[in-house]
Amino acid sequence: MSGQKIKKNYYLGLDIGTDSIGYAVTNDRYDLLKYHSVPAWGVHIFDEASLNEERRMHRTARRRLDRRQQRVSLLQELFAHEIAAVDPHFFLRLRESTLYRTEAGEKFTLFNDNGCTDAEYYAQYPTIHHLICDLMDDPRPHDVRLVYLACAWLVSHRGHFLSNIDKNNLSDLKDFSGVYGTFCSYFKEREYAYPWSGADVNNIGETLKKRIGVSAKEKELTTVLIGGKKASKTPQEDFPFSQAAIIKLLSGGTCKLKDLFGEREEYAELGSFSLDAGDDKLEEISANIGDDFELITVLRGVYDWAVLTDVLGDAQTISQAKVQTYDIHKTDLALLKRIIKKYCPEKYDEMFRATDKDNYSAYSYHTDDKDAASLKRKGKEDFSKYVLSVIKDVVPEKSDAAEVEDMRARLSLRTFMPKQRDGDNRVIPHQLYWFELSEILKKAQGYLPFLLQKDENGLSTAEKIQSIFLFRVPYFVGPLNMASEHAWAVRKPGKIYPWNFEKMVDSSNRT
Repeated sequence: MSGQKIKKNYYLGLDIGTDSIGYAVTNDRYDLLKYHSVPAWGVHIFDEASLNEERRMHRTARRRLDRRQQRVSLLQELFAHEIAAVDPHFFLRLRESTLYRTEAGEKFTLFNDNGCTDAEYYAQYPTIHHLICDLMDDPRPHDVRLVYLACAWLVSHRGHFLSNIDKNNLSDLKDFSGVYGTFCSYFKEREYAYPWSGADVNNIGETLKKRIGVSAKEKELTTVLIGGKKASKTPQEDFPFSQAAIIKLLSGGTCKLKDLFGEREEYAELGSFSLDAGDDKLEEISANIGDDFELITVLRGVYDWAVLTDVLGDAQTISQAKVQTYDIHKTDLALLKRIIKKYCPEKYDEMFRATDKDNYSAYSYHTDDKDAASLKRKGKEDFSKYVLSVIKDVVPEKSDAAEVEDMRARLSLRTFMPKQRDGDNRVIPHQLYWFELSEILKKAQGYLPFLLQKDENGLSTAEKIQSIFLFRVPYFVGPLNMASEHAWAVRKPGKIYPWNFEKMVDSSNRT
């Protein structure tokens, strides 16, 4: 058939399959072409149709990304004039940062000044959290582009809005009594018995914070909560839940959903879950169990409190904690390289260069290997198991024994070589990021006068930046585009910004 102009003629009656459609191959005169004396038929194969839940998750993620980009665009508008005076091509380089350098207009992605390029920037600020800490702590003048980069990251990654704690009183975030009070209120409001009585709240919080294994924590919690007695699995009339399942979940373990709700067989097909399960799993459970999901919500609130206190550690801010995480990772990496080189050098390339293992390359998602395209990202669970399997037979010298033992212990707890980007970041509330943004703007106002400039409504640029961070479109407003057939909100003509939303949109009209 080479050299002939062909057509694809589709026949709906040609049943190839549910995810495909067949067609006949003909020439311009609609003569059926042949291949090796056999009529040429073709088939288009389509992706399998997705369920409503899966499509909804993709749509939600796309909407979330669009709103993040809108916040960054608004921030760029506020910084545009000042940055243009210093570096007219700064935002252009940011937009082209994802391109290969041969395709982009410049060699660098951020800074291209004499004596200040990306190399100097990353040498001083290895991560964005190093920059945020510097801007929060140092009142001396900084480049306006540095202030923009920190603000842009914070309005992009602003944390969750599930906590009602006053953003100006961050000490409450570490106070366990508030979270535990919400947990107790769940049972009181429904006139259920408390799952345990007489337990000391402070002891519960201290036990939840401990970095120990699931089994060890479950045993300690049982002692603290019910005096070491065996936790009941049988639901009672005044407490229709499994006490043992609740303790296991709070300890970081996994249990069957039907067991948590007292042998509810209709929940058997939903299988097992844990409180650190992904949002997809929890959304599936929520859609299937209705109001019963409120128990999981309050349990997760208690569990997330323990995770958040672990993420913060002894740091006062998230960025300080992340800088500490960076330093720990750096120290742990040097230790791992030394131990592997010394005791199992034949595994060094497999640990740090191979692209088909659950090794450091997959964990850090970085390799210089030419087969980098085949690299698959791995989490701390897979990475920790892999490293343990490599060093399990290592018999260290006396001088290394303590370090190797500590490494094994932390690998077992999945705390060895922590990363700044981690699934536990989901528990960080917006109040912590708000504090960092406010501190940066407070210091920057001393050397960037435009942040104090006010518009005709008396709003300063700094206040507008803060409003971008905090703003969320109320769920009851509906589409703001009046051309939409689904729009019902009453609004004034003109552009809506986070700082003028209340004036532009009548939020009281909820018909």
